[in-house]
Amino acid sequence: MLNSSGSIGISGPSLHHEPDRLEGVSANNLFPKLNPAALQKDSNVLSQLAALNNIEIDTKKIIVQELKDKLSNVCCLDKKYVENDIDLIKQILSDISTASKGSLNLVLKNHAVKAVKDAVYCFTFDDFSITHPNVNNESSNFNRILPSLGCAAQNYGYFGRKIILHTAEQMLSDYKKADRLGKFEKVILNDPSNEATELSTGDYYMKYLTDHGISLDEEYDKTKMS
Repeated sequence: MLNSSGSIGISGPSLHHEPDRLEGVSANNLFPKLNPAALQKDSNVLSQLAALNNIEIDTKKIIVQELKDKLSNVCCLDKKYVENDIDLIKQILSDISTASKGSLNLVLKNHAVKAVKDAVYCFTFDDFSITHPNVNNESSNFNRILPSLGCAAQNYGYFGRKIILHTAEQMLSDYKKADRLGKFEKVILNDPSNEATELSTGDYYMKYLTDHGISLDEEYDKTKMS
């Protein structure tokens, strides 16, 4: 949950133990579960978006507009990460109400890439991948992307972090999947917000090596960190 210092709390189960049950799909039912000012670590945002995405297009557009109106009235309490979450939700809602934007996973990946690129300017759509025929190269790719996702996550509350984490999970192969997913969850969900740390991108990477160096794959060659 959000604490008084403006940071993101670290308690609670992971994304894969979200308890919320889907109810009838309406703005009134969805809003409490997508309201970034009230989200917690175990909030079930992905299932809510999927439920909305699966309904008839005209009804979906009506619900999307109602949700966006409700989101416009959310008080950010001068917390930039809440504001960023609201902007992100609105953009995703707009995209899932437009069939031309592709599947829900593609919509979420496009926004996750943009979120990371805003923090790490050289990041691209193709960088959101670690798979490689050589598992050692795959390990290097994992070590490269892990701090980038953690750095980007600090700009968001739990909504943005769940979108980044969901997209990260989609790129994992079976090799070391459970271990790597656990490391993604730790780095993406547990670090405090940027208001609490006020770190530059360069400072974040240095702090990351201290705090999360143990999360790197054991095959990692430290001379390649760039």
